[in-house]
Amino acid sequence: MSADTSLASKVTSWVGVISVLATLIMTVMNYKVKNQIDEESLELNKRKQDFEEIVRLRTQEIEESRENIARYKFVYDILANVSNKNENNRAVLVNVARLALKPVEEAKLFASLAGSSNAAAAQVGEIGVATITTEKKSLAQARVKEREGFEALIEGNYKKAFKAFEDSEKAYNSYHQVYELGRLVKQRLNDLEHRDRRKEVFKLIVSEYSYGAPKDLLAKLKAMSS
Repeated sequence: MSADTSLASKVTSWVGVISVLATLIMTVMNYKVKNQIDEESLELNKRKQDFEEIVRLRTQEIEESRENIARYKFVYDILANVSNKNENNRAVLVNVARLALKPVEEAKLFASLAGSSNAAAAQVGEIGVATITTEKKSLAQARVKEREGFEALIEGNYKKAFKAFEDSEKAYNSYHQVYELGRLVKQRLNDLEHRDRRKEVFKLIVSEYSYGAPKDLLAKLKAMSS
């Protein structure tokens, strides 16, 4: 009887040990399986995101292609019968066509047309090239005068500032906010001669009329307004 009890006790002990070992093995296996599932899930999510990004970019490219085709057709339709127009109308058509083109595109198009053996097409190209060249010069002049205006404000020469902003607007209509700046400075000339009111005007310029302004001069104007 004692031997049987001892055997039963040993069996029970071994069963307990085996149960613990089985539990540990199952825990480890479950942990590994869970990690494997998590890793596979992450990999699948990454592939899904990569695929969605590819689809997004491809869709964007298709939309851009459609937009480009529409723009180019618009330009073609305008310029196709340009030979039937007089010189003034050709200039108008050139400017309308330019509205649908990017700077690089219009430069290439009109340079190409200027070298055409077709007289009407060549004239359109020459008009386009001349217009672009003139516009670049006007923009450069407007930029110079805008800077002069801000420099004059910092120097305290407010009448000069007004004149510079006005000249910038004349050089290139609606360039940045030079029109508004010129009008503001002209209206507030008396205030600009007084220290406290001058700061108010400078703050207004920095907060409301600083679009496209030279950053270095704008920073100085901001410092002077505090």
